[in-house]
Parts: sequence; C-alpha cells; structure tokens
Amino acid sequence: MADVWSGITVIVTRPRAQADGLAALLTARGATVQVEPVIDVVLMPERLQSRLPEIRTFAGIVLTSANAARALRAAIAVLGLSASDIPPCAPVGRATARVVRAAGWAVWPGTEETGSGEALARMLASLPPRRWWFPCGDQALDTVPAILSAAGHEVVRDVCYETRPVQLDGARWSAWFASPAVFFTWFSPSAVHACAAQCKPLGPREMQARHACIGATTARACEAQGWPVACVAAAPTEEALLEAMAGVLKTQAQR
Repeated sequence: MADVWSGITVIVTRPRAQADGLAALLTARGATVQVEPVIDVVLMPERLQSRLPEIRTFAGIVLTSANAARALRAAIAVLGLSASDIPPCAPVGRATARVVRAAGWAVWPGTEETGSGEALARMLASLPPRRWWFPCGDQALDTVPAILSAAGHEVVRDVCYETRPVQLDGARWSAWFASPAVFFTWFSPSAVHACAAQCKPLGPREMQARHACIGATTARACEAQGWPVACVAAAPTEEALLEAMAGVLKTQAQR
C-alpha cells in the first residue's frame, strides 16, 4: 500500500490540535503530510451556561461536532454538574461520541452511526415529538433544526464555538491546487469557504489536485467551488477518509 502513496503530498486542513491522528495514519502509509489549518476553532462554553439550569427539560442533546461536545463539557465542568444530570446525547460520528463517552454521558442508541447531521435529524424526527438542545458552531447549517421542527419537535439552538479563518499564502495554495500530486482533506464546509475566499480561482484544466471530504455536506461545498471531489468517506472518521483516498490511488495505479 505504501507504493500508491509514493510521491503524494496530503494537505491536512484541520486545526493543528485535531490533525495529529490523520497525519500519523497518512505518514504510516508512506504519504508526505503537511498540516495546513485554514480555520481556528474558538470554544465559547460560557454561552451555554445560562441554559444549563433547564438541562433536565431536554429529552436529549444533539451534537453534530466534537467541538460542540468539548464546549458543552467545559460549560458543565464550571457548574459542577454530574453525568447523571445530563440527558442522553445524540452525536454524529465516532469522534464526537468519544468526547461524549469520555465525559461519562450516555449516548442515544444508534445515533453515532448515522454519519451526518441530516441523517441524525431524520432518525430523531421519527420519534414522538420531544424537546432537544442543539449546541453548535456559528456556521452550522439549519438542516438539523429544520428537519426536527418540521416533525413537531422543539429545538433550542445555542452557538458555543466559532470558526475563524487563518491567513493563507494564496500563491502557495494556488500552486498546490494546480498539482496532480496533491490530495487535500476537508472536514467542514466552513474550512472550504475560508480557503476559497483567499485563493485565486482556477479553471477546470488548471485544477489538478484531488479533494477528499469527510462527508456529503463538505463535498457539496467543494463542488460549489468547482473543486473536483475524488472521494467521500463512507463514515465520518479519519480511518474511513484514509481508506477512501487509498481506494482512489489504488484504482489510479491499476490503470
């Protein structure tokens, strides 16, 4: 497998604190890895503290990102609430579920395997109407509350972290975009938008790099920029993203 990664440079666009796992997996496969964050994540747990006194009124907490789970954990720690005070959490993906379980909170059965916020919302919408808490980022889409509200559920949404763009070297990024030896990894639409806002648009013939996305929503953001999406992870995990990329490279090597 190392042969298919030979000569490939993978740009990991996650914030540095979240990039180590994928960088290690890629390095072990034989890829050249560059961690190049395009956004910073700023947790704002204080924005959740005023909601915590009513936490027992919620049937569950919808968590579509690990950052939201981290902000919630920090807010709860300040007030000294115990795990038994926290209603079951409905996380998307293993990374978010790991944060939930590390805090000692219960996971709503079946939710971490849903793979996307939309799939999670549709699963929860099939239940009798309930009251849900939705801590999220400042750029979270309206998909989750819209689906649940349409099914008669009540959703209380609180922003608990912000994503802020990192200043990029536009010329260097444009050179990467034009290289067929470069594979970008994308984990959120906000990262795609932050990068696109700072980089010179390239035409279809100039855009030679490939793009790997953690999920369908992120893939749609790439496609909206005219970036060719080579693969989408089968599940929202680093391991699944790695396997999707390896599949693309293996297919290419067999041609």
